Amino acid sequence: MQVQELPKKQMPNTHAPNSDPEFIDPEVTTALERTKTRPRAIQDMVELLSRCVGDNHSILISSPARMYPQTVQDSIPYVELLQLFSNDWLDISVIHWFAMYFYETHNSQCAFFNPHHIKGDSCTKNPEAVQEHIIDMFMFHTDKTFFLAPYLAK
Repeated sequence: MQVQELPKKQMPNTHAPNSDPEFIDPEVTTALERTKTRPRAIQDMVELLSRCVGDNHSILISSPARMYPQTVQDSIPYVELLQLFSNDWLDISVIHWFAMYFYETHNSQCAFFNPHHIKGDSCTKNPEAVQEHIIDMFMFHTDKTFFLAPYLAK
């Protein structure tokens, strides 16, 4: 059986990482300094992450097959991952990444709404698009029992 690849749809990104590899984001520097006071396990993870990210200012991720009607790409800014480790702050792109991970668990009965489509300002500025996304997901995932709406409170 031949698997047809779905067209990729780029998600709008509220972050605008600088594409200049010489650019050093002051927030990255501050977050890296803060991680030095965290437990050794977190420091080791940040060091590994820093080696993996290198000169990039974000990590591109793609949704797993059949998570959405079309493959969705998202960008996780490096600074947001550092904020998770240094300040325990969570960004919507990280929440989306976790949803992608959980979607792929074996025998999952869960479907996930795209958090970028259901976030607060989307609900107030474009409620029709939010409703359309919710309906599309229900129609797309007729085989799922649970529908989860990951979101970032406050």
